[in-house]
Amino acid sequence: MAVPMRHTSAAILQKTIWVDKELRPHDVLKTYEMESHTDGSATLHVNMRATTLRHLRLALNAFLEDAALILRAMDTFERPDAEHAHAQGPLEHGSVGIAGGMPHETQKQQVPTAKSGHPAYPAVELLCEKYPVQRAALFQTFVDLQYAAAWCDLRAVDIPRDIQGDVYTFGGKGWAMLIGFAPDSTVPQSVLPMAIEQAFTTSMIADLFASLPEDVVQTHILLAMI
Repeated sequence: MAVPMRHTSAAILQKTIWVDKELRPHDVLKTYEMESHTDGSATLHVNMRATTLRHLRLALNAFLEDAALILRAMDTFERPDAEHAHAQGPLEHGSVGIAGGMPHETQKQQVPTAKSGHPAYPAVELLCEKYPVQRAALFQTFVDLQYAAAWCDLRAVDIPRDIQGDVYTFGGKGWAMLIGFAPDSTVPQSVLPMAIEQAFTTSMIADLFASLPEDVVQTHILLAMI
């Protein structure tokens, strides 16, 4: 992939983004090379290799999210009113976390947004709003199962949890799960979408199995880690 931009912007982007380690180094390899031009512009060449198309898509999405965040941050601080940037609101959410050292209460208000214009989004919209910490994983898993894995009768199900928690902690107030028929299954399967960095405890497992709908497979829960 070739990304044309100003030379200074390309250099900053390359130096900023290459330090992030891959979450799955055995599955994804990224290399960056900057090509300078005589007119003061440059092209950042990004080469990606992955073991599967799914890993390649996730790596590409992560790069585009991070690159957009970095470029918007540079644009903000290059403007004359840059010193008032924090007054305009908290910084944005990248593919890994929130940029900048914001207080915990501010971070809880910022969540990654799914593609609300996608035709599949209405099927998960309500639970994306109720469980924002699962929003990205829920939407992406639904799309993968519906279109790539060809699941049938796929639906999003609310699994509430009666504990003292909050919706910005994974499992804090419950979960959004996906239930449907895999191509080789005659009984509905349950899938729990989650981010790869989110913790999962034995008490969560017990609560999940106790709350499974009666018509789904009771012996296991599939984890979709994005």
